[in-house]
Amino acid sequence: MNKKVISLELAKRIHKVAEEKGVELPTPSCYWDSRARLKNEEGYGITEDGEFSAYDCQELGEMLPDWTSQAKGGGRWEVSIMKSFFKFNKGGGTYEDSLFIDDSEVEARGKMYLYLLENDYIK
Repeated sequence: MNKKVISLELAKRIHKVAEEKGVELPTPSCYWDSRARLKNEEGYGITEDGEFSAYDCQELGEMLPDWTSQAKGGGRWEVSIMKSFFKFNKGGGTYEDSLFIDDSEVEARGKMYLYLLENDYIK
């Protein structure tokens, strides 16, 4: 299977934080199994036997709130919470804390999703 999805390591981190916070994750189009192989079977998500959601770029784009933004600059992807969000919403965090840069668009989006889970922006 040749599909760009978040890394197994990032999938595990997202799973762990979502589980700790009681957040139900959307069902992906494919998943990582316990042997680090991608499986493409509708309806598989995180299960008790070591399967982790392997979200692709489109899925993460739909999961991220509309107050996040992304851009490609200098050959790298930048995903962040919009500066105006911090100006109008009194809460923790700063723009700099929420800026994720990666060579891979899907990894940058996945890191943003993890940040939002960890900081209770997604419940």
